[in-house]
Amino acid sequence: MTRATRTATARGFTLIEVMVVMVIIAILVTAVSLSLKGDRVAEALGEEAKRLTALLNLAREEAVIRDRDLGLVLAEDGYLFVQHEDERAGEEDAAAQYVQLTDDDMFRPRNLPPGTELRFEAQANPARAPQAASTENAPLTPRVLALANDMFLPQGVLILRNPATPKIERIAIEQNGARVLSHEAAP
Repeated sequence: MTRATRTATARGFTLIEVMVVMVIIAILVTAVSLSLKGDRVAEALGEEAKRLTALLNLAREEAVIRDRDLGLVLAEDGYLFVQHEDERAGEEDAAAQYVQLTDDDMFRPRNLPPGTELRFEAQANPARAPQAASTENAPLTPRVLALANDMFLPQGVLILRNPATPKIERIAIEQNGARVLSHEAAP
């Protein structure tokens, strides 16, 4: 073997060196992907807040067009929209009767991202403010109503929160519309 051949082979990497570099790369990729997970959850939360806000404002417009109250029902893993049932309009308890909207794909039931909590905090408790249903078999009871007279009832804040991120999203429900408030860190 010549001296030039021995020098060329001595310049390569050993298998141990290549494996150490691969382990370091794997650790870095794992660390970066774990650090970005919270950002993806926060981003999904923000997108859901924007979607729900748009749907609420659309429901308000639809209530005026249909001349019938629409409502938002909060479920454990999502939400759905309901419509005031007018077949019983002459009865005294008609205000409490709602049916799920099935004629419009836009208002279909929606699931929240896994682990996400959605709750409503009312600012006031007017006489027509709907109350949450207490049992699973109870009639659909909306927490927020989009009234046929172009208003929301009651006013308050919808809060979207996920334990995987410190960010929370708030949707202000005001008499004349819904809007996303700037997100804040969870306490």
